[in-house]
Order: sequence, then C-alpha cells, then structure tokens
Amino acid sequence: MLDEPDDAADRDTVDNLDEADSADDVAIANGRLRPALEFAFEVAVEANRRGLPVPPALAAVLVTERLDAALLGRVRRAIAGSREFRAQVGVVAPDAGVDELGVTWLRRPQGWAAQVVLLDRLADERERREQAESAARREQRRREAAESKQARLAADVDADTGRRNRLRVDLDEARTSLRDATAVADELRRELTATRTELRHATDRQTAAERRRAELEAALARHADHTTQPLAAAEPPIDVDHVRALTRRLATLADDLLSATDAVSSSAPRRRSPLALPGAVTGDARAATEHLLRSDAEILVDGYNVAKLGWPTLALDEQREQLVGLVDDVIRRFGSAVTVVFDGADVVGAAASGRRLARVTFSPRGITADDVLVDLVDRLPPSRPVVVVTDDAELRRRVRRHGANLVASATLLDVGRR
Repeated sequence: MLDEPDDAADRDTVDNLDEADSADDVAIANGRLRPALEFAFEVAVEANRRGLPVPPALAAVLVTERLDAALLGRVRRAIAGSREFRAQVGVVAPDAGVDELGVTWLRRPQGWAAQVVLLDRLADERERREQAESAARREQRRREAAESKQARLAADVDADTGRRNRLRVDLDEARTSLRDATAVADELRRELTATRTELRHATDRQTAAERRRAELEAALARHADHTTQPLAAAEPPIDVDHVRALTRRLATLADDLLSATDAVSSSAPRRRSPLALPGAVTGDARAATEHLLRSDAEILVDGYNVAKLGWPTLALDEQREQLVGLVDDVIRRFGSAVTVVFDGADVVGAAASGRRLARVTFSPRGITADDVLVDLVDRLPPSRPVVVVTDDAELRRRVRRHGANLVASATLLDVGRR
C-alpha cells in the first residue's frame, strides 16, 4: 500500500477528489495516463468493429483507429464519464501491461485519487532521477572520451619525440660520415693531382731522352769515319720502372677516389623500395598478402574502406568492431604489426575501451584518414617496408610514390576470414 499524504493540505485535496463525481478527473497530465487511455481506446475500437455497444461519448471520437496526441483529452473525458466501461477495462488492464497509475485511474478503488496523485509524484521523481542518471552517464562518456583522446595525443607526442630524436641521431651520423668521406675524397684528389703531375714530368723526361738518343745515333752515323771530335755526353736514361710504378699508383688512386665518391653519395637520404615477392606467390593475391603479413613490414589499413566493403549493412560502430576483431585475428596468426586508421576522432565509439592487438587511430578533425596514412608512410624509416591495405585509387597512387606495397581490401578480408 502507498503511504497516505503527510500534510493536512494534501489530505483535504484527496478528500475533495474522492467525494467528487467519478466523471471528474485528477489534475495530472494526459501523457501520464497515455498507456491506460491507449488500451481503453483499442478495446473500444475492437468492440466497435465487432458491433458491440460502445459508450456514446467514446464512440464519437472513434473517427480513427489510431490515438493521436490531439485526441488524448477527448478520450480521457469520455472514458472518465463511462463508469461501467472504465471498470470493465480496468479488470483486464494489468494483463495488457498498463502501469499501476493507469490501472488505479481506471478501476478507481477507495482512495484512488490519493493513490493517483502519489503515483504521479513518484513518476515525476523517477523521471527526474533517470534524467539525472542519463546526464551523468553522458558526462562520464564525454570525460572518458576526452581522457582517451588525451592519452592518444600524449602517446602520439611521445612517439613523435622519439622519432625526432632518432632522426637527429641519424642526421648527425650522416653529417659526420659525409664530412669524413669528403675529407678522404679531397685528400685523394690532391694525391691524384700530384701523381698525375709527376707522371707527366716523367713522361716528358722520357720523351726528351728518346729524342736526345735519336740525335746521338744520327751523329754517330755521320762520324762513322772515327773523327777526332768528341761527342757530347748523353743524358742518363729515364727510369722506366719508376714511370710504370707511377702509372699503377695513379690507377689505384683513381679507384680510391671513386670509392670515396660512392661513400659520399650513399650518405644522401635513401628512398623506400617495395618488398620483392618470391616467384612462388607472384600472381596469387592471397599468397602474396600472407607473405607480406609474415614479413617485418608495417601494415597500414584504410579502416572504413575495408570495413564498408566487408560489412556494408552494419552501422559504422559495428563495422569498426568487426574490422578490428578481424585484424586482431590476423595479428595472432601472422605476428604482423598493424595500424588501422579511421576517419574522425570525434565519432561515436572512438573512445571505446578494450584491449586490442592492433593499433587503432582516428584522424583529427578536418584531416582525412588518407592524409594520416600517407603521413605515417612518409615518417617511417626508408629501411622499414610498408604495406597499405585500401581500394582507394588516389590513396594507392600517393603511397606507391613512397615505395609502399599495396593490398586490396577484399584480399585482406579473404585472408582474415580464412
């Protein structure tokens, strides 16, 4: 039993309501009685269809078989004024799921008005409590989403800091190697120039000596009669072995200079090359994809491009769950490193909790998932192979320029589903 009203004013109100004619109604909103009114209206419609008697005041509003909000007041007054019909409906109303307030209003037992007033107040309080709880849940979800986003941003900042530090170290090492290689090349060039100069001088001396020898031989031929005039002394012959040694040294220096030049060229930034596929899997999309998944490549997945192909009839949040579950299974089977990128960090469910093997990320507001994927490919070291899973023609063109391997969305779905 419900408690009686505590204050005297409430007791006076209830007494007045109990003494009023049953056709009069308590001051509660029509909407609060809607379950009871709709049930009574349905009973009247069915009775009228079968030709059974219906209270005249209620028959006048049976212009439609659907109770609109505009008719609630008229139906309420008609039912309130039809005691016998109202009592008959009240007998079966609980079995039809009509709430306690509506059943009490239909049956109108002793003290019904007080019960209806209290039930109305309790319903108001329950609605306020449910609204407050709903608002608290929404605020909790917003707070969790904000915390999750903050954690992701902090992780991204840490990752970016680590990448920048590694790049600084790599750049310093490359600069040092470049300076060393340049110094070696400069020294080799100087030695090569000196050797070429010495070789040219030795060659000039050899040419002069040969010319002088020819002149002496001609002179000897002219003085075959053993003239008493002495011949000029011949210059010492050129050291041929020395010239040959200089030539060999020159060739060695040229080879060393070429090696130093190659070292300087190799210190320049390298471009990524796609992973080469063995002949056994060439032409077989599934086998090629499984080969790439087993490699040490970073696998980047265009989230919605794959999810909408795989589960087109599901809602977006369900598509995301299905895709991430499939990717987790792929990681378990092949040991791959996979990142799934979806559009929009502020979509519903973006902050969903749960342990995942795949790294799931959402593009920031105003930036597409395609741009995020291209940036990820560009930021990875050129020595790290990258595989991008998408059917988007423009995205495939962009990442191909960065040396990424490509896998069709349908092929990943086929591999994931075994």
